[in-house]
Parts: sequence; structure tokens; C-alpha cells
Amino acid sequence: MKHLVPILVVVALVLAVIGVANAGQLAKGNTAGDSSLFPKSIVVTGSGFFNVGGVCTLDINYKVENLKNNIDSEIPIRESQQVPWAYSPRELFYPGCHVVHFKNDQEVKQADANDGSWTVCFGNRSELDDKIYYYADKPDNGVREWIELPTTVSGTYICTDAIYSGVYMPAGLVEPTPRPGGVGEGTPAPTPLPGSIQPPPPSNRITESGSYSIGGICSIIVLYKWPNLSDDVWVEPLTQDTKTIPFPHDTDVLYLPGCHVIHYEPVYLETTEEMGEWKICFAERPGKEMTIYYYTDDLDSIIPPWTPLPTTSENGQACAPANWTGVYVPAGR
Repeated sequence: MKHLVPILVVVALVLAVIGVANAGQLAKGNTAGDSSLFPKSIVVTGSGFFNVGGVCTLDINYKVENLKNNIDSEIPIRESQQVPWAYSPRELFYPGCHVVHFKNDQEVKQADANDGSWTVCFGNRSELDDKIYYYADKPDNGVREWIELPTTVSGTYICTDAIYSGVYMPAGLVEPTPRPGGVGEGTPAPTPLPGSIQPPPPSNRITESGSYSIGGICSIIVLYKWPNLSDDVWVEPLTQDTKTIPFPHDTDVLYLPGCHVIHYEPVYLETTEEMGEWKICFAERPGKEMTIYYYTDDLDSIIPPWTPLPTTSENGQACAPANWTGVYVPAGR
């Protein structure tokens, strides 16, 4: 069992911070490029196209008067984690978007399709077979549960109707998460060549310099200068370990899952410039100022806190040094 170094922190601290949606002003008809254009929380009183926190978009068309929506880029993630998830091996991609419908100033559980249309969209990672799910704020039986929704692909987005008051979130096939050293039963698999129809593997044993895509979540660029070095890299879904690491940067929202990097051999907690160069990249979120964070995890012990890394923007990718053994996750503001 892993042990936390130093003492374990209060779980509620990180969960209260990750994914908190702050109040903001209406953002209508915005374009990407300035994170200030995408507030985390909006109040909608008229038809339009809305980007919420760079997490989702809502295309809303009101056909009658006296309608309103409160939308934010996820309520605190701890609430969504309490809702049972029955769609393994799919993993939820936090954060999602929270939509609340009002008619005549009264909150309603489900909008009337005769009153208008509501379409929520998230960025699509086709290699992960993304689908959209939701749970109702106030289910009739009093028991919240994730429900799969009919999901359509529109260009680089996946979309569904958002007629229910509740939390909407995408999920994809990033499991089973292999242990270090290979894919599935431990057999190493190379990254597919450009143009291959095969999706990148969710785990990679790296022994040669090159660029590797990991499960469609991240890519890592490695240049070895010392002999006999290697790395294990795999998709790291939201785990109990991740939940226990304090995330004190309340202006940023972590976008999970991330990627876990182990430097060998033996395990190096930190590599040096003489040993080589390591860079990790994640897809940028529209309109978000991206920063990549990491915490140390060598599979035996974890060392908090989340530490921000110098992050650059490169052709739609947010990239940072990956010289440490641990978990890397992008965040945005």
C-alpha cells in the first residue's frame, strides 16, 4: 500500500477546490482565445450560443417567454463522485456542466420540448469512444444515478439534448488501466504510426527516444542521453490517491484524467538535463489559460502537493517538462 509523505491531508480540501464553479456574467457568442470570455457560471435569459468555462457549450433556442437557465462548469466534483457509476470500464472526464431549468421563475426538473431546445456539447476524443451522461439534481425516486444519453458527433464535438436539470459529463474508454510496463496483460505495444486507424494504447513502456501518444489523453516526447533508461507512462484516472492530494490553486480547475510517468532504472524521482529531456503535452481547452500540474508518485509513496510547471502552448497543445516520477494533469482558468 502506498503511503503519503508527509501525513495524509484532509480529502475535503482538494475536492472542495477542484472543479468549483465561480459566479460570473453572461457569455454569449464568444470565440476562443481569452479565458475571461468564458465565465464558469452564467445565467441565460435569451436564446444564444454559450461557452461555459471552456468546459462545454450550450446552444439554446427559447420559443416562449419567461424561461431561464443557470449553467456552471460543474458543481463541486465531490458531489458527482458520490453518484454511483455503473458504466465501467468507461471513466468520467471531470469537470462537466451543471444545467438548471426555470419556467415562470420556478425550477423545473425537465424542460418542455415545446418551449425550446437545449444542446450541450463537449470536445470529442473519438479514439476513446466518448459518450455523454447525466444525473438529475432531484430524481423522482430520490436516488441519483448516472444515465447514458443519446450522443451525436458534430465535427470535433459530442453533443446531446440537455432538457433535464442536472449534471452533464462525458466519459470514455480509458480502462482497463494497465500496470507499468505494457498493455493489458503486460505485453508492451508500440505507439501506432501516423495514419494508423488504431487508437494509441493507454500505456506504454518507452525504451527509445521519440514521441508517444498515451490513450488519447497525453503525449510524451523523450530524448535519452544516458544509456539503459526507460519510462512507463499510462493514463491515470481519478484515483483515491489523486483525491487526497491538496490542490491549493483555487483559480484553476483540474481536467482529469491525467497521465502517470515512472522514470527508470532504478526509479528516479527526478531526472537531470544530463540524463535526457522529457516533455508532456495535453490538448488545450478553448479560451483557457492552461497550466500542467504534477505530484510525485513512485507507486510506493506519494508526495504532495500539486506543483505547477512552466507550461507553453504549442500547436493546440499545452506542454511542460516531465522530469519527475508522478502524476501529471492539465488545469485551466
